[in-house]
Amino acid sequence: MGWSILYVRLDIEPRSIQIEGPKAVARVNVRGRTDETDEVNSYRAFLREDYIMPDTIWKSEEVPIGPNREVDEVHEVEIWCNRFCNVVGPHGSTHESKADIYAVVQGGELEGQSDQVAVSCSK
Repeated sequence: MGWSILYVRLDIEPRSIQIEGPKAVARVNVRGRTDETDEVNSYRAFLREDYIMPDTIWKSEEVPIGPNREVDEVHEVEIWCNRFCNVVGPHGSTHESKADIYAVVQGGELEGQSDQVAVSCSK
């Protein structure tokens, strides 16, 4: 199986971002435990907006984790507002000035999802 527990938590500060102002920081906290089944396990984390046709604004590289390990890792991701007043990240745009951002973590057969965090852009 590889992973016995895998979940993610998201915090974003500030939640209101100015177009010409400083960027916000999203902290994606991945926690879990691998079992002894697989020698190498991995996970990928994402920041997304919208459930039906999700916009991915950030994705991590694949993170390798050894067997029988506890995982508690934080990925810090900058998000900002583009000139169109849309919330964006390093890998894409939400196409909205008010966005409900959530984090997803995928590892083997397990997937976890955080609560949504409302973020808005203003001029």
